[in-house]
Amino acid sequence: MNIEKFTINSSKRIQEAQDRANREKHSQITPLHLLASMLESQDSLVREILSELWVDIGLMLWSVKTELKKLPQIEGNYQLSISGELQNIFSEAERVSSKMKDQYITEEHLLLALIAVGEQNLKQIFQSFSVTENVVKEVITNMRGGETVSDN
Repeated sequence: MNIEKFTINSSKRIQEAQDRANREKHSQITPLHLLASMLESQDSLVREILSELWVDIGLMLWSVKTELKKLPQIEGNYQLSISGELQNIFSEAERVSSKMKDQYITEEHLLLALIAVGEQNLKQIFQSFSVTENVVKEVITNMRGGETVSDN
């Protein structure tokens, strides 16, 4: 993962996900940690996108936190790592970024990747709120008005 390819905001969300995993004594940073950071951060573009879809952000965050509580906690010294699932999300986000002709990976790309290749528990959360790849792409297209991301 090349952090230089991420926008400032998407880098912030990744750092917040890492902080959450550490705080909750999880050994790995997972896609759930990333989604939680996107939903909690007041300056997250993901909140704006989901609000356009009339998603109850608080309820979705509660669903994510419920899933996070199911993850095992580690006591003592441990090395925090990025889960294989989150690596897949980053790879997919990079692919989506290229497909959208953007020079940087944004929160939008991360959200689309979470929806497209997220684990079953993520898929269930998105389905329960009627959040699909197609409707999110439509919102992004309308918000961008044909613009691409050329700086971070």
